[in-house]
Amino acid sequence: RIIQWELPILFLTGFFAFSPLGGKGASLDLGLVFLAAFFMVTDPPAAPFARSARRWFALAAGIWSALISQDSGAAYEITYGILFLNALSPAFDRWSISKNK
Repeated sequence: RIIQWELPILFLTGFFAFSPLGGKGASLDLGLVFLAAFFMVTDPPAAPFARSARRWFALAAGIWSALISQDSGAAYEITYGILFLNALSPAFDRWSISKNK
């Protein structure tokens, strides 16, 4: 009951749906992808506050990580993708809260 089960699933769905676009995403280490899905995306201090915003955040993190890792296939680019979206988490909260009102 610590993490929402949807978050890793949404991250993996977004990542694997967009990784074949450039052809290099499949060559990444799957261990790092699953580490990012289960530990980095579900990190409570960096994630948005609202539950629906966290779902959109996880999906966007998977898509963004897949798209920026297409250039070189380096493993650290998944981390950069998640960190970039962590900076946008207040925007996810504002968007989610304004949609719910």
